[in-house]
Amino acid sequence: MDIPVIAAHCVWVDDEDLDLLKEKNVTCVHNPTSNMKLGSGFMPIQKMLDKGIRVCIGTDGDASNNNQDMFEEMHMAAVIHKGYHLDPTMLTNSELLTMVTKNGAEAQGRENCGALKVGYKADVIAIDMDRPHFLPAHDIPSLLLYSAHGSDVVMTMVDGKILYENGVFLTIDFEKAKFDLDAAVKRLF
Repeated sequence: MDIPVIAAHCVWVDDEDLDLLKEKNVTCVHNPTSNMKLGSGFMPIQKMLDKGIRVCIGTDGDASNNNQDMFEEMHMAAVIHKGYHLDPTMLTNSELLTMVTKNGAEAQGRENCGALKVGYKADVIAIDMDRPHFLPAHDIPSLLLYSAHGSDVVMTMVDGKILYENGVFLTIDFEKAKFDLDAAVKRLF
């Protein structure tokens, strides 16, 4: 029996592998910063998209990335393939934004999620675009992919509940979490 599979990195796949990924409806997760840091190689992302393979974007873990900034990952994904293939038209803004919204939700089996639609869960972020690196603000998708940073997020809402707003974590004790993390690290070392 086939089960849902999410395959990270996928930098060393050949055409036969791609056919199998498509046949089995595998979601491939592009981790561009991790792949560049580790010197792992390039995901054949355009071949995957041309075959109809679902691709989403991830950060991978701290050991191979050092941050969890999805905006950095979107930016890296947007630029590295253009440079590697010498093709500035590769990977459209729409394709990249679909990877981090709709495709990410589908990969996790989340229904009614991944788009701003009536009846869908209210999982959204608000971005402060009144900052110099967003000016002039004439192409919002391009700004999200090429200018935004995780630090520009001023509100995070999950299923209609605000979890973070204007620098304040509303559902966790951030100071306690930092204390507990520090204690755990000290135990390890």
